[in-house]
Amino acid sequence: MIIQFSDADFLDLDLARLCAWLNGPNQGVPDEVSEILAAAGLSPERLTENPKISQLVSTWKNSSGCKPFRTPVTDWQEVPFLLNAEEKPVSAANAWFRYLWKRYSPKTVSTYAYSLFDFFQYLEALEICWKDVDDDTLLSYRRCQELSDSAHKKLHNGTRKLARNTIQSRVVTVGRFYRYATNNGYLEKFPLTVEKLQWQRPLDANFLAHLGGVQVTEIPIAAYRYSTQAAPIKSLPHETVWEWITSVTNERDRLMATLLYQTGIRREELVLWRVSEIPEPSQESDTAGVQFEILGKGRKKRLVRITPGNFAQLRHWLDYSRPRILKRCGITEDHGWVWISERTGHPLQAITLNHNFDRVSARRGIKINPHLFRHSFAMQKRMELHEDGIANPEKMLQVILGHSSVVTTISIYGDISVQEQAREADSNVALLTKLAGEN
Repeated sequence: MIIQFSDADFLDLDLARLCAWLNGPNQGVPDEVSEILAAAGLSPERLTENPKISQLVSTWKNSSGCKPFRTPVTDWQEVPFLLNAEEKPVSAANAWFRYLWKRYSPKTVSTYAYSLFDFFQYLEALEICWKDVDDDTLLSYRRCQELSDSAHKKLHNGTRKLARNTIQSRVVTVGRFYRYATNNGYLEKFPLTVEKLQWQRPLDANFLAHLGGVQVTEIPIAAYRYSTQAAPIKSLPHETVWEWITSVTNERDRLMATLLYQTGIRREELVLWRVSEIPEPSQESDTAGVQFEILGKGRKKRLVRITPGNFAQLRHWLDYSRPRILKRCGITEDHGWVWISERTGHPLQAITLNHNFDRVSARRGIKINPHLFRHSFAMQKRMELHEDGIANPEKMLQVILGHSSVVTTISIYGDISVQEQAREADSNVALLTKLAGEN
């Protein structure tokens, strides 16, 4: 079983054929687009019928025949697909991936794809056709998962078993795939037995009437009846975070870490910044900071604000450091992404932030990742909103963090912190003393 990711545009066979020819070992490439099409085996009429062909040729010619590099939005254009042992596509699975790709984020689609890929590998090892799966097959798969080691955990923490929530997610994903395959004619009958569970949103959200209703979800009986509760989020005090940030020696990495901590944005949201979206320096000083729009999760836009000092550092990176790197790397046509690799000049990928954080964490002896900055910012911001008496602080925090629902904000950051517990204990002692008449 093989899993691959293909550009969504290349579901068009003409585009796929042209791309294969452009990236092949071509000698004496013609200058005219029509001659390029002829060399790739396409008729000139396809140029007017499909505008993306002209765009692909133009991009390729402007890049001097070099293979296009990956950008932070490349994943948005890639659709996963599966091939069996005979390298033939698994039609039902690939159709489901395309269905998901049109509706969910790239990270969600990738998670579903790898979960189903793992299950199909299991079937292939046992020589079971995916159409012959039943409840017993899925239950045996779950038991196999319980005895398997996590490759990721084994790499970083020694031999570790798969997390219960990971196994649950994979089993539920298999159930969703078979429901899709049945509804769309790939199977005559749904092969699994499912249980319908009712659940309700947290009571903290009941002040929103439309969110307080009972929800129904469907899971295979091979799945766990109850999954484990998510661990409470971790956050760090400001002193610890700032000590870590000031230890970063690289200008780009220190600025990125500072902006992550000051705004609470996600690492993916940071690498999506475009040069054209950053405001130009203004002669007028604004002590409240500089505000501009970013592209957030779900491709929704929202505003963030940074201090004048950090804005000055950002402009220094854009106006001086970044152009020098592009010139040194021989990139004459600016791709427009704010954050670039200092080695190649190509747009920085989100996973690179994790690698940079790991190197600093190993040197400092404090394990920190980019998302921990987001949690630390959110906990401090939540406390500040309450202390300042801001009306509806959870809703305000939801807007700042870019959550789609206030229920998400409450469920993640609604726990009582250790500091708040200590303050409540002191307050309770004073109240008990008063009620006992021991003033």
